[in-house]
Amino acid sequence: MDIKTPKGQKTLKDEEKLNIEISNKWWINVFDTPKDEPAKVDTILIKDFDIIGIGENKCRYDMYLKDGYLHLPKAKNYNIVDSWLITYEKIEAGRLLAGALCVPFYGFLYLVDDNQVLWWKIANKDGKFAFDFDTNYTTTKATCNGGITERKNAYLPLEHAKELRDKPW
Repeated sequence: MDIKTPKGQKTLKDEEKLNIEISNKWWINVFDTPKDEPAKVDTILIKDFDIIGIGENKCRYDMYLKDGYLHLPKAKNYNIVDSWLITYEKIEAGRLLAGALCVPFYGFLYLVDDNQVLWWKIANKDGKFAFDFDTNYTTTKATCNGGITERKNAYLPLEHAKELRDKPW
């Protein structure tokens, strides 16, 4: 599995930092799903022994937020985007699981180089998406180790993102 490679291990360590940040800022416990299995979500969020949410975590390198846009440097050119690209299959699975558990589904984007965390409430506790977003079949990097794949991706608008200091309750 990808998690066993050097790049996978770096991502795993950065996800651990992300979980600690979420735990510290929101005063909750964050538990990982198995990292060596293809779990449908990355984390379970617990407060006072109750599940209060589930999460999908992504670490992005060489990406930063400035003036309301995500900047993705490529060579000397900069791609500027106003949304977070995430695999649609992942958010669909999270939405369904959130509805089954009657808890919200959150997406956490850790901009590692800036040590900044953004989050989206992707689905409500009834399992319905919390906002509208675009989808498209695009070619993207297959895993943290590279490769390419074509799949349906969602584009979560930055206008629905919040900073980690902003709690959902």
